[in-house]
Amino acid sequence: MHSGLNTKFFGDLFLMFKGGFISGLSSFLLAHILYILSFRAYFQKKNFYILPLIGIFVMGLFGFLFPHLGPMKIPVLAYAITIGTMLYIALGTTNKLLILGATLCVLSDSILAINLFYKHSIIGSLGVMFTYVMAQYMLVRGMINIK
Repeated sequence: MHSGLNTKFFGDLFLMFKGGFISGLSSFLLAHILYILSFRAYFQKKNFYILPLIGIFVMGLFGFLFPHLGPMKIPVLAYAITIGTMLYIALGTTNKLLILGATLCVLSDSILAINLFYKHSIIGSLGVMFTYVMAQYMLVRGMINIK
C-alpha cells in the first residue's frame, strides 16, 4: 500500500514541473495498479451489476473530455480504465474506508481532468485537493484497519 502512496507523491511532484504531465500521469497510473493489487487480497464480492455503471461513468467522462484531449486521448483512456478497475475492486471488498477512498479518488481525478482539459477554475482546484487528501486518508485508514 505504501508503494501506491509513494507513487502518488511522485505523480504530484512531476505535475509541478512544466512538461511533467506524462510522468505525473504515469506515476498515478502505477499507483492505481498497486492499489488494485493491494485491494485484490480483500476482494470478496463480484458485483457484475456495478461494472456497467462504472463503465458508463468512465466512458461518459472520457466522451465529454474527448474533444479537448488532443494527443492525450490514449493515455487518458488507459488511465480512466485503470481507475475504473481500481474502483470496481475496492467496491468488491467489505472495507467501507477503502470503498470511500476509492470513490473519492475517482471523484478527485474526474474533477482534475475537467479542470485540466475542459475548464480550469479555482473551485475545481480546491475540490481536487480536498477530495484527493480525503481519498488518500481513507485508503490508508482502510488498509491499516485490515491488518
